Amino acid sequence: METSGDVYEKAAHSCAQAFLLLDDGDLSGALTAAERASAVTADFGFGSEVVKESFVIGGEAALGLGDNATLTELLAEVEALPPGLSTRFLRAHTLRFRARLAGGDDLADAERGFTEAAALFREIGMPFYLAVVQLEHAELLAASGRAEECEPLQAEARETFGRLRATPWLERVDALRVGAVTPA
Repeated sequence: METSGDVYEKAAHSCAQAFLLLDDGDLSGALTAAERASAVTADFGFGSEVVKESFVIGGEAALGLGDNATLTELLAEVEALPPGLSTRFLRAHTLRFRARLAGGDDLADAERGFTEAAALFREIGMPFYLAVVQLEHAELLAASGRAEECEPLQAEARETFGRLRATPWLERVDALRVGAVTPA
């Protein structure tokens, strides 16, 4: 697919590569590959699976790199979409990323973002991302000295990750349970 004459196949390859690089911890490489994949946005729009997934991977990589400027640019592009061209998936991730950016600096805004993102992921039936938001919210609460409030979020996230056999995510939940994790 990497050498295909079809631009969508090339974008799909770049998106898959971005995911693998993110998983391997190569955040710069993941961001570059996600940017390559999203180059088809003008042709296929934000409804395209490749574009949506590359947005999420690019956002994750930018967060991991501490590249708030790039993340803010990605978010602004999605937030500028007219309602008919956006999706609840994109909206949920935008809320999630905005909550992560707010972090401990604006706890109320971060909590509101996590809560709204969780509601959207629940509504559209995306249990993995719902659990991710719950874990990120729990991590923020724990880091803010509100560990008792994060227990229900942790429990539901742990159940979902267990059902999905998402071992790295289970490890992250368990690390939070013993207080060894700060917000990602």
